[in-house]
Amino acid sequence: MLEGGVPQEDMDKVAGQIDNIVDLVRSGINVLIHCKGGVGRASLVAACMLMRLEICPDPDFAVAYLRKVRSPNAVETIRQEDFIDLYYKYNQGEPRLQGLFSPTKGSRPDSQSTISSVQSSN
Repeated sequence: MLEGGVPQEDMDKVAGQIDNIVDLVRSGINVLIHCKGGVGRASLVAACMLMRLEICPDPDFAVAYLRKVRSPNAVETIRQEDFIDLYYKYNQGEPRLQGLFSPTKGSRPDSQSTISSVQSSN
């Protein structure tokens, strides 16, 4: 994912990746979510995980929670907020959301930056 960006994979694939991380957490494995600054892309993944783990009931709560406990800058772009909303709707059983995620409202252009990584540790 580029700086300020969102996953570009099919939503089924992204949801599967989030589910894999959630399964690790549920099995007691510590998981580190990391990007260059630790607030945009990492917070996007964390927000999706918090909803999937049913710690946060919806996108607004998840983003507000992360902005309180992590950083006021958590989830940096409207595009990232839109993705979290789309992920929530996907998991609520709305019609299968296929294809690439490409919101346009309020999106900031991506810069050519680092690719985020998700690492697990014990």
